[in-house]
Amino acid sequence: MVFIENNLNFTVKEGDIGIYHINSMDFYNILQDISSNKLIIDIRDQDSFTQGHVRCAVNIHPPTHYSANELQKFNMAKYIGENVTAKHWNLIFNRIILYSDKPFFYNTDDLSHASMDTIPNVQPLSLLDWDESFLNHMVSRKKKINVIYVYQGGYDSFYKEYPFMCGKSKISFADLYPSEIIKNFLYLGGKENAEVLVQLKNLKITHIVNMAIELEDYYPHQFKYYRANLEDRYYANIHQHFLPIIDFIEDAKKVNGRVLVHCAMGISRSASVVIAYLMKTMQLTYVESLKFTKAKRSMINPNQGFVKQLKAFDLELLNLKKQKIIDDNNSNSKNNTQESLEKQNEKDQQEQKVDKVKDNTNNSNQDEKLLQDINNTNNLILDDSTSKEEKLLKDINNNNNINKDEKDANDANDANDANDANDANDANDANKHPISLL
Repeated sequence: MVFIENNLNFTVKEGDIGIYHINSMDFYNILQDISSNKLIIDIRDQDSFTQGHVRCAVNIHPPTHYSANELQKFNMAKYIGENVTAKHWNLIFNRIILYSDKPFFYNTDDLSHASMDTIPNVQPLSLLDWDESFLNHMVSRKKKINVIYVYQGGYDSFYKEYPFMCGKSKISFADLYPSEIIKNFLYLGGKENAEVLVQLKNLKITHIVNMAIELEDYYPHQFKYYRANLEDRYYANIHQHFLPIIDFIEDAKKVNGRVLVHCAMGISRSASVVIAYLMKTMQLTYVESLKFTKAKRSMINPNQGFVKQLKAFDLELLNLKKQKIIDDNNSNSKNNTQESLEKQNEKDQQEQKVDKVKDNTNNSNQDEKLLQDINNTNNLILDDSTSKEEKLLKDINNNNNINKDEKDANDANDANDANDANDANDANDANKHPISLL
């Protein structure tokens, strides 16, 4: 059965085959893994391979030199056998890495049913389908191999990220780089990685954690070191270094640095603190961190004493996590209570404002009524006063008229009396002096 996976932790059962889609970092780490034999096959054209290729790769290029008739009866097994390194690929190697100059496109159903019956040795070949045909043949002819890694990025993409892993046909143990645990940041390796300056420069390392008591700090003036001075013994206290090393690595992250953690072989001491770092910073359990690290560097194997201390650290982190949940719940409860009080106070204040507005409205209405009453009273007073004034004026006028009439009557009487007096005087005078008729 064929499994197509992106997860390198997925384990393929015996008799089945797994096709893993890998990224550039996975490809890089597989190149450093010496735990099992592997064959890297570049299926680009010959000219492209000659210009540059991944280290240790063999080139099985498209048969462009074949005639049209030869392609109609193409024997894939015979063609692959012409390459000495790849001749017995399905008997010698248990892992195959394929890459081209572009992503692979294939039919999943065809791969699932690929066998010697469905894909015979001799059949027509289209050069346009070279990648797919080659992959189908590898799946159908599996014997010892049960894993095929398919790099979908294309050679140029890998070269852009890891140019120092390209171009050489041969490789020695000293050329193995440290494993990349976290992309462009955290690396795990051994003595050879710590002492080869060109590797440290290529990986742009800035900080180094040296876990080995037997190894010196090779470049103390060029890199920032944390030195543990620890033996690879089950009784060694590695736990005391967990938090200080985690802080050291986090400090490197803050300045965009890159960290190499190493011991002698990159198997036990350095692997243990990397696992502890992942547990703390990625919120992983011990088992999850172990699997995560093993997928990047399959050879890791912390000693039993370190495993015991890692599990104790796992329990500590779990208790801290539980306590944080309790504290957060208490804090949330307190905040909720405070928030409820604040909301109630806000509600009370709002109600008070509403009441005040109502009071002001009522007072305003009362004030308007009072003003209206005052105005009405003033109008009544004014009207009454006006009436009284008018009456008084009328009375005064009437009195004046009466007095005038009385004065006129008196004046008339006085005039009559004066006339009567004059007449009397005249009569008296006549009596005293009679008029002569002569």
